[in-house]
Amino acid sequence: MNREATPRAKTLLEACRAHHCQLAVAESCTGGMLAAAITAIPGASDCFSLGIVAYHNNAKQAYLGVSAATLRQHGAVSVPCATEMVNGLYQRCYDLVRGHDAVLAVAVTGIAGPGGASADKKLGLVHIAARCRDTQRIETYQFSGGRHRVRAGATLSALDLALETLVAAMRKP
Repeated sequence: MNREATPRAKTLLEACRAHHCQLAVAESCTGGMLAAAITAIPGASDCFSLGIVAYHNNAKQAYLGVSAATLRQHGAVSVPCATEMVNGLYQRCYDLVRGHDAVLAVAVTGIAGPGGASADKKLGLVHIAARCRDTQRIETYQFSGGRHRVRAGATLSALDLALETLVAAMRKP
C-alpha cells in the first residue's frame, strides 16, 4: 500500500500547502493508516494538524461529536455517522488552527472484517466523508478482499476524496 499511498499523500500535502490549508483525519476501520500515509511524507507537519482514531463508538461521540441517536438509529458504519464524524473533526481542527485560510477534514468508517458484517452491511462497506469550507463530499465504497485490502483501499480512496474536495472548495469564489 505504501507504494500507492505515497504519491497520493504527497500530492494532497502539496495542494494543502498551496492553499494554506490544514489537514485533519478521523479514522475508524483504517485504524491510523490514513494518518500514517500522510505523516510518512517529510514536511507533513507544516499542514497536518490532527489525527484521531475513534474505533469505539464512545470515542466517536466524545471526540468527534457523533450523536448517540445517530449510532443507535444508523450505526457506526453509515453515511450519517461519517457526516457527523467529519463535521465534528472539522470544527475541532478549525478551533485549533485559527488564522489559516482553510481546514480540510476527512473521516473514514467501515467494516474491514473479518467480523462485523450483517445482512444489510457487508464486509468491505466503507463510508468516507471530506469537508473543506462549505464543500462536503461523502462517498460509499464496497471493497473486496480481506481486512488488509479493505483498509488499504479505504486509505487510498480517502486520499483521493480529500484532494478532490480541497480542489472543489478552492474553485468556489
